[in-house]
Amino acid sequence: MQNPANPASVVLQPDHIGGVTCAVWSPDGRYIASGSEDATVILRDSSGQLIHKFVDHSCPIWALAFSPDSKRLASSAMNSRGLTWDVETRAIATVLGSGTNIVIQTLQYSPDSTKLATSSVDSSDVCVWDASNGALLYTMTDHSAMVLSTAFSPNGQWLASCSADCTAKIWDVQTGALHTTLEGHEEIVWSVAFDHESQRVVTGSHDATSRIWSAETGKELVILREHSATVWAAAFSPDGQQVLSVSGDMTIKLCNSFTGVLEHTFERRSKALLNAALFSSDGEYVASSGGDHEVLVWNAKTGVALPAMEGHTDNVMVLQFSAEGDRLVSGSDDGTVRIWTLPEILGGEQDEGNGLHASRDAEADELEP
Repeated sequence: MQNPANPASVVLQPDHIGGVTCAVWSPDGRYIASGSEDATVILRDSSGQLIHKFVDHSCPIWALAFSPDSKRLASSAMNSRGLTWDVETRAIATVLGSGTNIVIQTLQYSPDSTKLATSSVDSSDVCVWDASNGALLYTMTDHSAMVLSTAFSPNGQWLASCSADCTAKIWDVQTGALHTTLEGHEEIVWSVAFDHESQRVVTGSHDATSRIWSAETGKELVILREHSATVWAAAFSPDGQQVLSVSGDMTIKLCNSFTGVLEHTFERRSKALLNAALFSSDGEYVASSGGDHEVLVWNAKTGVALPAMEGHTDNVMVLQFSAEGDRLVSGSDDGTVRIWTLPEILGGEQDEGNGLHASRDAEADELEP
């Protein structure tokens, strides 16, 4: 139905009653899933219409992931097991960690949808599971502190992990054996990601640097020292030419991934804490969310800002582009999920710089409690 206070937004039926902790598109673009502090997972179609509410968890949801074939949805929750559901039947397909004390914090499917990698808040191990039956395949034990993130290489050969032990590691997916250790960061390594060719890895650290490494040899190739505070996340552009980094200094930097030369600095107009930043699937845009309740998008080539996306009333914690790159889904502590359409946003006047208001707001479909 139309929201009288905001004719450009569509308010759908109530769903979550707590802050939204995660929201993801399915790779085929048919579904959106969101998880909440209320321990529920909501499955919607691409227009935002409610399909199903999963209530099998008893604690706040920590992570969600669709399988690359879009047939399964995996979730993890605080002090709870991991679950996967069949997207079509909505039935539980597998249980991860059944009969164990494993508390799954992060999870990711392999590119062929056959495996799931997880890390835990109470362990320095990385676990790899058979996605079809939930059987534990490998436990990778070489880290000496909590594992904070994992990433499969696009070719499915490697699994990377990063840790509070100040290292990242690359593992052989077929055997579970350690391939190489990436050493050089001086503090906690918060994020790890591969380039599109599975040849390089980028890491972000509490030491305020991002570093690019050879996946094959573990050699450090480039050090990016553009930030003055923790780098919470770093990722390659889809074509591998650029690296995006998100920092506690409240800036987003875009650097050449081969030379390390700074190309753009993106700042939120309010200097608010950055919660998320990412490339669109075609690499044309960079989007970010933060504590100022707004979603901002910039042209990655020119640095030009699109109209600010307003409507959330609390921190916007999660953000993801659709596979086509023309829409964004955002989730907030206000309990709502919103869908933003970039072609509508592009109809407005664009401003240079720091995400200033343009002549019209973005259109959003809102899912609010």
